[in-house]
Order: sequence, then structure tokens, then C-alpha cells
Amino acid sequence: MQPVDALFQVVVLNQTPDPERVIYQAMHQDYSPDFVTSESRIPEKYGEAVVRHLLEGNRGHYGPLEHPQITFGVGYFPHAVMQQARTHRVGISFDVQSFRYTGQQIADLGKKLLFASAVRSTTETAAPVGETGYGCVSDRVSGPEAYRVSGPEAYRDSGAEHIAEHSGGTESSLSLQELETLFYVPASVKEGKAKTRQGFRPISPEALDIILAQYRSQAIAYYRLVEECGLPYEDARNIIGYGIRQHFVVSFNCRSLMHFLDLRAKEDAQREIQHLCELIWPHFEAWCPHVAAWYRKHRWGKARLSP
Repeated sequence: MQPVDALFQVVVLNQTPDPERVIYQAMHQDYSPDFVTSESRIPEKYGEAVVRHLLEGNRGHYGPLEHPQITFGVGYFPHAVMQQARTHRVGISFDVQSFRYTGQQIADLGKKLLFASAVRSTTETAAPVGETGYGCVSDRVSGPEAYRVSGPEAYRDSGAEHIAEHSGGTESSLSLQELETLFYVPASVKEGKAKTRQGFRPISPEALDIILAQYRSQAIAYYRLVEECGLPYEDARNIIGYGIRQHFVVSFNCRSLMHFLDLRAKEDAQREIQHLCELIWPHFEAWCPHVAAWYRKHRWGKARLSP
């Protein structure tokens, strides 16, 4: 799969060392009359034994795979992906960046965009800055057009990066870069086409302008609500949509991770959460190599639901 977004990240925060050894020990205790300890003898190829005795031939003995755990830090995915991922709760734990406490970054961006818009408006109309009036009263410049940075945007490299040619110069380009650090522009918009369950459909170039205008409006409105109108972050966040980037921490055991991949790496899952699975995969492969190799061959992308 091609990169969906250059900012998406998955890192390992912690993991059970030698997980296949732990799985084998748990499996062995099921059948051993002796008490299994860390000193108990196990075969040299215990990873292969785990696959042979637990997974091959649809044996369905998944319990021992629940003992080892891995914890990921997931960064810069849109809120929509977090919402999808968090519907999976059995054997999975989440901690998610709260916009009740971390809203200052949105307010800071809104402030930069607002003042860039005011300067641009003043330059274009030759009106004094003091006549713009952006306080929390009724006679304002309103609507997304008041906050847009003018000029065409063209995207390249499958949407991983873009060229911004703005009339506002370096300041406007920086604002766009910072905007995309906090808000996600769908890869389908950058590529001009979207894959749905009904097939591909073309996306109008105007979609990009509309999305960027809405994100700028959200950031500016958030700043005004917090800094000018006195709203706390927990109330101001209600105007922010599903495109806001949101970091989270998620922990799986080996069994629940395979179940998550069954549901979210399949072809008809949303593209962004498929990419989350793609970024998780090399960590799973390095952590639990024999189990991961079996999974890749027999279950990856096949939408078979593990128990």
C-alpha cells in the first residue's frame, strides 16, 4: 500500500520480551502434569511449536496467545481513525489525547491564521487594521472565505507532499503547513479519486479548497471562543470535526492484535485504518515472528474473524 499520509506514525512503547516463549509456556502448562516455571525445559524451536500446536489446521486454541502484550504509540491519525479503532475493546486498552486539555495548539494556529487574514485583508482594501474588528461581538467578517489563504494548491507523490503557490508568500505557506500538522486532508482529495465499496469515483479539485477553508474556519473560531469569548477547551472543542489529528496509545495481546488486523486490514476497511494496520505490521512481525508469518499467509486481508 502506498503511503497515505507522511505524518502517520506507529512506534512501540513497550512489549513482552520473547513472546513466543511465553505463549509456549502457557500452552505447555495446559497439558503438563508438572508445574511450569521459567526454568522448565522447552524445545529450541518453540515458536514453530506454537504455530503447529495452536494455529495450524484450524485448531482454534487461542487462549495462550493472550499472555504477551505489546503497546503502540500512534501519532497524527485523524480523529475518525481513533474512533474506528476504539470500537474494539476486548483484549485492547486505549489512552487518547484529550482535547479537554490539549487545545492550546489549535488556538495558537487559529491566532496565526486570523492575523494573517487580517493583514491580507488590510493590504487588499487599504483599510486600517483597527477597522477589521475581530472581537466577540456581532459585526465581524464571517464565513470561510474570510479565512482562506488564496492561491492554487497542487499535490504530488501520491499526496505525501504538496506544492503551495500562495499569493501571501512564505507566511501563508507556513500557515498551510501548520494547518496540515493539526488537520488531516484525505489522500483521496489529494489524488483526485476515492475508492468506495461501490468502486472508484472522481473527486473535484474544489474539494481541497472547501476542506482547507473549513479547517481554517474551525481553527480561527476555536481561537476566538477560547481567547476572546472565554470558553474552556472542553466546550470549544465541540466545533472541531473528525479531521483533527489525534494521538493515542493502544495495547494488544497477540490474540486481540490478530483480531484487530482481521477487521481493519481487510480490503473494504477505510483506507486510513488499513494504513494503520500496515504500520503496525512490521512491529508485529519483529515481535512475534512465527505467529506473524502464519497470520500473514492464512489470514491477512481475508476478513476471517479470529475468535
